This record gives sequence, C-alpha cells and structure tokens, in this order.
Amino acid sequence: MVIEKIIKQLTPERIKEENDKVLKLKLPSEIQKWIKEYEKVGEKVGERKDYIWKWTYLNMQNLTLPTVIKKYRNFTLNKYTKLNLRHKEKYLITRY
Repeated sequence: MVIEKIIKQLTPERIKEENDKVLKLKLPSEIQKWIKEYEKVGEKVGERKDYIWKWTYLNMQNLTLPTVIKKYRNFTLNKYTKLNLRHKEKYLITRY
C-alpha cells in the first residue's frame, strides 16, 4: 500500500533532513518584501518563526508542475506562495 511505503520513509534521519532543508532555505527577495508588508497589518514573522514561510515556499517548489516554462518558474513560485499563505490566513481568521 502507498501509505505504508511513505511511513517507512519517515525515519528520524529523514525527518531531520527535510527539516534542515526548510531551515536553510533563503526566501526570494520578493517574498521577503511581502512578509515585511504582511507584518504591518498581521502577525509578526517572529511569531511564525519564519518556518511556515520557508516550508510553504519549499512545498510550492515541489507542487509546481514541470510544464511551467523555466523563465516563469520563479514568478509562479512566488505567486503560489503568496496565494497559499493568504488562503491559510483567511482560513485561520474565519475559523478561530
């Protein structure tokens, strides 16, 4: 079963490796600018520990289809990241 294969891959070493990828990621300047604007009206990044922004960006890299033309890839990743985070905020605000 597919789930069992995925679970077998979740070793402590693999989890640490994936976590390290997130922690070491440098966000593009466009996303960093957007975070600063976000701080003016929303939570401070310190409260988020910067992790959620990096994690979201990294996952947008994994989810972006390979059919996206290379010269538009960064633009697409930045937009997906912003949209995804805005959606999460809207969900959190309306839910709680």
